[in-house]
Amino acid sequence: MESTKEYIERDYIVEEGKYEKDGLFSGLLVAYADHLVASPASPFLSEKVVAYTRSLGQKIFALCLLDLPFQAVTPALDSNGRQLTIKSSSNALVFYKQF
Repeated sequence: MESTKEYIERDYIVEEGKYEKDGLFSGLLVAYADHLVASPASPFLSEKVVAYTRSLGQKIFALCLLDLPFQAVTPALDSNGRQLTIKSSSNALVFYKQF
């Protein structure tokens, strides 16, 4: 007689704390929860959003939490020597790279 095979979900057992190491249940979510408690009517923005760029899913999740407009607004740019000032009439997210 053939022995019985048992199939179980082992992902959470094998790598305990797997998701906590990636910061999926901390960092941005904690900052978002704190924001909802403190001032839910104001727009949410956190410096922790840049940590959520490892995968497309993390990027989309982070963008869903931010209060960014659906239509892009062209910002006003003012350069003075090596200084650049960006003024936007709505919420915006700016990434820059220094050479």
